[in-house]
Amino acid sequence: MQPQPKRNPQERRGPGTRPAQLASGTPRGRAHRAQPRTVYPRPRGKSRRGPAGVALRIDTPQGPKTSGFIRPEGSALEYFRAVRSSAHLLYALDAFGVDAPASESFPDKGVECIHLLDTDTETHYRVSVDYFLRHSVVRDFGHGRQRFLARRHWSQALPGQLQLLPG
Repeated sequence: MQPQPKRNPQERRGPGTRPAQLASGTPRGRAHRAQPRTVYPRPRGKSRRGPAGVALRIDTPQGPKTSGFIRPEGSALEYFRAVRSSAHLLYALDAFGVDAPASESFPDKGVECIHLLDTDTETHYRVSVDYFLRHSVVRDFGHGRQRFLARRHWSQALPGQLQLLPG
């Protein structure tokens, strides 16, 4: 078997594989790579899966958005969302919020626990869905209805710590 001669990356190999050129003749972006990047189309009609589970999509006044992820935790399902306390904490109540349409659908979906990860402090907040629905307050600040629960009601844990759920 004869070895293949090396090709010049500037040669045309087929449609869409020629590098984009600036006016100066230099390649730009990722297009200057010798091999074209393989892009696989996402199957239509399937639920989106993120790194944390199945995405929970809701409708808001600004349009549809991903509220968080529903993922298995042991033998139960949990709602997971990464938040930043610097942006998502309601300081007047010292509370974190979850979209009301999403949280009110948790019992129907079999979700038993709500898990928020504060990426600013790497603190994990957990609470049972029943406790959250009983003790949270509903507010609407123009982004759709949200349910807020004060941080004192959440079980807090640093990574690697064991914790118990209230309620």
